[in-house]
Amino acid sequence: MLYVSNDIGRELYWNALIVCQYKSEINKFLILKDKFNKNLLESKFDLARDILTEIQSDFGYSNWLIENRIALLEEMEGYEKQKEFVNSITKNKDIEPIVVFLTSYFSIRAEKNVSPNKYNSRIEEVKKEFIEGNSEAEYLINLSEYMQFKLNLNNIEYYKYNVILSYESKMSLIDRYMTLIKICSHISSNTEKKEEISLIRDSIKLLDNAISDTILSSLSLRLGCYENVINDNSKDIIAVIEKYTIGDYKGCISLSEKLLNQSPFLVDIYDVYVKSLIRCLLQNKSAD
Repeated sequence: MLYVSNDIGRELYWNALIVCQYKSEINKFLILKDKFNKNLLESKFDLARDILTEIQSDFGYSNWLIENRIALLEEMEGYEKQKEFVNSITKNKDIEPIVVFLTSYFSIRAEKNVSPNKYNSRIEEVKKEFIEGNSEAEYLINLSEYMQFKLNLNNIEYYKYNVILSYESKMSLIDRYMTLIKICSHISSNTEKKEEISLIRDSIKLLDNAISDTILSSLSLRLGCYENVINDNSKDIIAVIEKYTIGDYKGCISLSEKLLNQSPFLVDIYDVYVKSLIRCLLQNKSAD
């Protein structure tokens, strides 16, 4: 049975403490992740695949790894190869059933003939199937909440973060870290909920002292975790990274281009700018 705490601040900090116990592993993963994205951008798909293999060897399976492996296979070798990989995940008894479930939707999202609107409609249909006629089945409602967060983050303004953290406690170290950052970013982007923003400040301070991640540094700036004065460029960089983090890739591209035209040497922007271009390109291919 899933245990769900009502104290989101304590749950965030507890998860941050756990993640920090593995700071060396997380920092190594982040370096490899950046190398993977760089090779993907430069269309060096063989090198990108080798990096994913190294990540799998070091950290095992994760939702992050599976999703990116599927997307890369679809791009390199097409539908049949990515489906072969998905089938191997489905048959692997060592992988959590919920990961297998999510994998099927990672596969659908990667298909070039599935548009973003079609994909979003499928997610909504599955969520309705979970909830309709099961008002007493709280575990199904919680599962649909987790599924929506993992598969369709940008379409929802607010989540039951405590439910998501409870499900994530069974996942890999990589997934726990990535989800923790997404939740903190999601909360920080909702300026109307100042009481929740105050809850994540201690967690971000703790993480930023242990882990080298641009998104963490930007969150620290946004939340006032640094004593130094935040200049206009810092605020602009925060805004760009925030748009990328919550999945607003078009907004990220638009703001990045505006800022880079004004200040071409804002190097912190280039990474998320390029990643947003890749995301939009993949979405446009799916729409075609």
